[in-house]
Amino acid sequence: MNSKTTAYLLLLITSMIWGFGGPILKHTLGYIHPFNFLFWRFTLTSLIALPIFIWYIKRNPIKVEWVPKMILAGLLATTINLSFVISGFARTSAIEASLLISVSPLFVVIGGCVFLKEKLNNRARLGVAFALMGALISATGPLIFGNNRSNSESFLGNIFILCGGLVWMIFVLLSKRWEKEGIKPFHIASMSFFVGPLTFLPMAILEGGKLPSITSIPQQAYFGMFYMAIFSSIVAYTAYETGLSKIQASKADVFQYLQSVWAAPLALVWLGETLPSTYLIGLLFVITGLILAEFKPGAIKGIGLLATLNLPLRGHHLANHK
Repeated sequence: MNSKTTAYLLLLITSMIWGFGGPILKHTLGYIHPFNFLFWRFTLTSLIALPIFIWYIKRNPIKVEWVPKMILAGLLATTINLSFVISGFARTSAIEASLLISVSPLFVVIGGCVFLKEKLNNRARLGVAFALMGALISATGPLIFGNNRSNSESFLGNIFILCGGLVWMIFVLLSKRWEKEGIKPFHIASMSFFVGPLTFLPMAILEGGKLPSITSIPQQAYFGMFYMAIFSSIVAYTAYETGLSKIQASKADVFQYLQSVWAAPLALVWLGETLPSTYLIGLLFVITGLILAEFKPGAIKGIGLLATLNLPLRGHHLANHK
C-alpha cells in the first residue's frame, strides 16, 4: 500500500470516528450530565496523553512566553468551544448537530478573508455562500417550521453549535499567528487536554451540586466516555496527523465534510432520529456549496479552501473533543 493510499485510508477512518462520535455523544448524554461527561472524558484523556506530552516536550521544549498563549488556545478550543457544542448536542438531534459541525471549517475561511485579508476566488465565495445558507436553513428549521417547546430547544441547540464554530474560528486564526512563533500544533493540543479537567470541574460541580464521583457514573455512559476520550481524541488525532503528513492539506480537508455522512445512518438506526425536511434542504445546499468551493470545473480534484487561504486545519480534530 503506497503512502497516498495509506493517507486516504487514515483520513477516512478519522472522519468515521468523528462522524460516529455525534450519535454516540447524544446517546451518552441521556445518562450523564454534559459537564460531568466532559470532566471525566478529559481527565481520562489527559492521563493517557501525559506520558506522550512529556516525551514530546523533551524534544520540542516550551518557551515560557508561550504558556499564556497555549492556555488561551486551550480555553478557546476546549472549554468555550465544547461548552457550546455539548450544550447544543443536549438540545438538538445528532443528525443536525453533525451537519452544522461539518461546515465549521467554513467559518475559518470567512475569518481568514475578513481578519487576515486572505484571498478567495469567486467560485469559492459562491460555494461558501451556498454551504452557509444550508447550515442556516438546517439551524433555523426547528424554529421556523415548528412552534412547540421541543422545536425551540432544538433551535437553541443548533445556535449553540454554530457559536462553537465561531469560537473555533477564533482559535484557528490565533493558532495561525502563534505558529509563526514556533508553537507546535501538539503543544496546543496537549494543553487543551490538560485545561479540560481543570475548567470543567467547577462547571460539573455547579451542574450536579457536588463533586463529580466516578462511582456515580452510570454504566451506560462508559462506552461513550471511553470512545470520545480514546478514539475521538487520541486515536483520531494520531491517524489525522499521520494521514495529513503524507498528502497535501488541500486534499485532506475534504474528509472533514464526511462526518455528517457517517453520523446520519447511525443516528437514524440507533437513536431512532428522523430526517427533517429542513435538514435535507440544508444538506443539499451544503453539498452544492462544497462542490463549487472544493472542486475545479471539469476535474475531480480538490482545491482545498483552507489550503488556498493558507490556514491550518491541523488541530480541527479538537472540535471533536468534538
